[in-house]
Amino acid sequence: MIVRSILFFIILIVLPDVWIDYHFLRTRRSLAVWKRLLWWIPCMLMLIFTCWLAAQDGFIPHNKVWIDIYLWLLGIFVIPKAIYALCSFVGWLFNHRRGARSLVTVAIGSLLAVCSAILYAYGSLVGFNNLEVRHVELWYSDLPEAFDGYRLVHVSDLHVGTYSGSRRKMLQKTVDSIISQKPDIICFTGDLQNVVPEEVEEVSGILSQMKNTYSVLGNHDYADYALFREARNVEHGTSNVDGLRVGEPYGLGIRGAQIVERMKEVQRSMLGYDLLDNESRRITRDSSSIYIVGTGNYSKPPRKQGQRSIDYSDINRAMHGVPNNAFVIMLQHNPQAWDDIILPLSNKHKPTPQLTLSGHTHGGQIGIGSIRPTRLTYPEDAGLYQQNGRCLYVTSGVGGLVPMRLGVPPEIVVITLRKKVEGPKK
Repeated sequence: MIVRSILFFIILIVLPDVWIDYHFLRTRRSLAVWKRLLWWIPCMLMLIFTCWLAAQDGFIPHNKVWIDIYLWLLGIFVIPKAIYALCSFVGWLFNHRRGARSLVTVAIGSLLAVCSAILYAYGSLVGFNNLEVRHVELWYSDLPEAFDGYRLVHVSDLHVGTYSGSRRKMLQKTVDSIISQKPDIICFTGDLQNVVPEEVEEVSGILSQMKNTYSVLGNHDYADYALFREARNVEHGTSNVDGLRVGEPYGLGIRGAQIVERMKEVQRSMLGYDLLDNESRRITRDSSSIYIVGTGNYSKPPRKQGQRSIDYSDINRAMHGVPNNAFVIMLQHNPQAWDDIILPLSNKHKPTPQLTLSGHTHGGQIGIGSIRPTRLTYPEDAGLYQQNGRCLYVTSGVGGLVPMRLGVPPEIVVITLRKKVEGPKK
């Protein structure tokens, strides 16, 4: 997380202090130099902390307390200070020609800084733990009558590595909530881990309580974060990691493939999940059937030639053997796949996935009504979408690498399938 955006974090930490020092402290002639230097000590310590985290294996320390402390420092001190500095800069930008300093924007910046710190604390302590259970009914004319009233729970993005220490109770509460819905099946649409399968193994006793679960892998489950540094070095020709070669399974070499295979083994053997790796399962009830189809995590092709592809989906392989008239529920972590490959395939061929379930976006984790940052990059980022009789539900998920939610609560979704009976044509 840190190393992928280390330049951004350095700028976020340093630039506000540069502005405050130059614009406020420098102009105070009575302020001794050593007092100005004291102002920079927290900034320097935060930089050292950032570099230390970026150097960790997998970029997340084994003791998760350190990443929690870092995120709290960002949310309570660094980001509010950046907001204050930005407001001050805007005021200066509009007033410097007149040689005046905007006290209004400084006051506004101070107020916004305090509010942002309070909101972050609320989102971390309350919002992240405020699990909601949503109920959705979907009506289909081509649903087999035997499956009228069929209930499934859609859950995604548990990121169980975040549920360490006292948060472990929240993970148990989530699983208890899922079980209490008494679903016919549970559909998990990816991102079970943050970085490595060991996170999942630690809470396998809790997760294995979710019986009759069908799952797919998300981007975090494919070792992209665990081996990002090695993969980057391979692309630049500087890696000497044993067995790590571009072109090996999953594009991350032997070591990456081993991590992914371990994740699959943990889900299938330790948790008892039916992991769908570009494959399908037939569910029968009263001689009628529906199909659950799961594809690997979808990603758009690389922007630059020669870059490693992280698209693990194969929808043609997954749909192989599914009858043309089948009712299909598609599990795919990334909702971008709905527009890019699922709908185009459905418009040209049969069988067609009547319902697609996705996660990945977390609903942005921060939102005001329908205003969410994820709407800038995902046409379908949260909730129910319909097109030509086909449905996509994108859940905002449960967890997250950053344990903070504001206006976008963690959720599990109970979907009830209903048989639509069409009346006689007039």
